[in-house]
Amino acid sequence: MDNELKRRVSSYEEVLQREARFEALLYPSESRIVDVQLPAIINPLKRNLPGEVATSASAQAMGEVAGRVYLQVEGSLQKRWNTASSEWPLEALLMNRLEEEANLRIRDLLGLDRRFMVSVDDKGQIQTCQVLDPDEQDLDGLLGRWLRLQRLEPAEEKLTWGRVRIQVEGVRVEARYP
Repeated sequence: MDNELKRRVSSYEEVLQREARFEALLYPSESRIVDVQLPAIINPLKRNLPGEVATSASAQAMGEVAGRVYLQVEGSLQKRWNTASSEWPLEALLMNRLEEEANLRIRDLLGLDRRFMVSVDDKGQIQTCQVLDPDEQDLDGLLGRWLRLQRLEPAEEKLTWGRVRIQVEGVRVEARYP
């Protein structure tokens, strides 16, 4: 039976080789010249906007933007963090650090977003504090030291891991007029 199959396949071999020799020919695409009949929308020599920019009443009523520090705890530490206390709140610590620098305010840190991996022992003391963000910043050491000063609620587990996120976001401050 194998010999019969080989004989049949060999009889089709010539036909298959002729069909497999196909070569596609690629011709270059046609180049077309596009003639635009539309008029120009903008004249670069003419100024379209007025020189003075007027501020709207709603923009004036918005007031100023101030920085506010937010702390977010994720994982199993979230239940234990509620009782965390420190002599220095994080916002005051950052403001003191900024006062040491020349002409910096908390609102200069708007957009700061730092994440830390934290481990806490059964007594509520933070054992390790590792920055999770790849880019190193000057404030990472200060924030890490502040996190290590926090005391959490004791638990039965020997070591608990969690993530802490520190953000500085803008908060609108209402302008007060006398």
